[in-house]
Amino acid sequence: MGDFSGILDVVKQAGKNATNAEYPVAVMFGTVTSVSPLEIEIEQKMTLDKARLILSRNVTDHTVEMTGNYTTENDFDVGMHRHAISGKKSHLVHNGLKIYDEVILLRVQGGQRFIVLDRLE
Repeated sequence: MGDFSGILDVVKQAGKNATNAEYPVAVMFGTVTSVSPLEIEIEQKMTLDKARLILSRNVTDHTVEMTGNYTTENDFDVGMHRHAISGKKSHLVHNGLKIYDEVILLRVQGGQRFIVLDRLE
């Protein structure tokens, strides 16, 4: 009779791959431990660096274009100053991660990359 240990290893790996294919994404939680360079600790045992992270817009500073139509009024003790604002304007949204932020991560199949989906409130 031949050696079946190699075949057994192949069968085990095939079973593991089938299980991973059924659950391609895992939800995890982490804590930001550094912002420059960005590092997130998960499960108190693994630290993820920027190279392994995919940041969603929910956790980055970004610019949005907004439409407004309003008038500002200021009283400078010498009279009123009015300024009309209308149309599209760019605004910076300050949404970058900070140290100790708790975040929700999605582990991409294979476990090499993680999507930082959002922060916990």
